[in-house]
Amino acid sequence: MSTPMNPGGEPAPEGSGSTEPPESGYGAQSPYAAPPAGQPAPMDAPYAQPSGPQPSGQPPYGQPPYGQPPYGQSQYPPSPYGQPQYGQPPYGPQFGAAGHTPEALTGLVDIPGQGPVKLATTGQRVLARVADFVIVGVVIVILLAVGLGSLAGSSDANGNPGSIGIASFLSTLLLILVVALAYEVVLVAIRGATLGKQLVGIKVVRSADGAIPGWGPSLVRWVVPAAASFICGLLELVVYSSFLFDSTGRMQGWHDKAAGTLVVSSR
Repeated sequence: MSTPMNPGGEPAPEGSGSTEPPESGYGAQSPYAAPPAGQPAPMDAPYAQPSGPQPSGQPPYGQPPYGQPPYGQSQYPPSPYGQPQYGQPPYGPQFGAAGHTPEALTGLVDIPGQGPVKLATTGQRVLARVADFVIVGVVIVILLAVGLGSLAGSSDANGNPGSIGIASFLSTLLLILVVALAYEVVLVAIRGATLGKQLVGIKVVRSADGAIPGWGPSLVRWVVPAAASFICGLLELVVYSSFLFDSTGRMQGWHDKAAGTLVVSSR
């Protein structure tokens, strides 16, 4: 009588009447069941969930720590379409960045105690300056005509002007200077605007508080282009148009920067 052998070549234990492995079926042990106590799980068994009570303060198995969102989800709510994520700056240029100021984008300037004030446009400033040149120019032409007439009337038969004519002509030149000074300085100092500025609806104010400039700033604002005109007549036009080159967006010309003034709309 031959001894029954196991498939591995070892003798089968006594009492075993069959050398075939038991078929799986109802009541048969599942290969996925936990092994008996004291025996390690087979290597091909699925990853089992830990059994028994969890240590205090630890989250359930497979859950993130307390206060953290589930794995794969953000702790912040989704942002609206076209908006950046939480903590990111808004799209587009920001106020305060180089070349992007509220004045340059909106045409407004924030004056302490006044709030946002509308700046004078380029067209308003050009029209006001043209009107001022015409008004002052007419007065200067009339005064020059009078002075030259006095100079010619005092000339002798040889065409040499007399002392009275020369003195009259010099007085006329001084009067022209006074007229120009009074027109630009006095009107801006006491009213904030020349006649040309009043016609187009703009005025000059102090950038510090929005008040009428007063005598000091008005004088400085006139001296800068006047000094440039003595060097070269073209430089006076450059000074008056220098507000176009202001990179801050406040449209301050060189004379405005020196005087601490702004040109704003009065309407």
